Amino acid sequence: MRPGVSFEAEGPDGNGLLARLPDPKGVHEVVAVRTSQRTLELAPTSKLLYASDAARTPELYYLAARGWRAALAEVLDEALPAPDAEDAGRRILRDNALALYGSPA
Repeated sequence: MRPGVSFEAEGPDGNGLLARLPDPKGVHEVVAVRTSQRTLELAPTSKLLYASDAARTPELYYLAARGWRAALAEVLDEALPAPDAEDAGRRILRDNALALYGSPA
């Protein structure tokens, strides 16, 4: 891999495809962090719910949840003291949905 290149592939004709990402993270992680930052600027954590648009493939649910949880943790750790960040994360990822929809029977 060439320096400064995050992804490199060579096609059958010998032409290569290079992609330079603005961050060592993947594009999806960068978008998740920025979206989380902007969302937390607009609404209190008591009004936010996590949801994924992942559909059909169980692996997509897992990957989406893992990526967004990591992004949310990064943003909350920067914005709040540790105990408050943990409480906010728990509310966004679980407690707000339970309060709104109730616990499944």
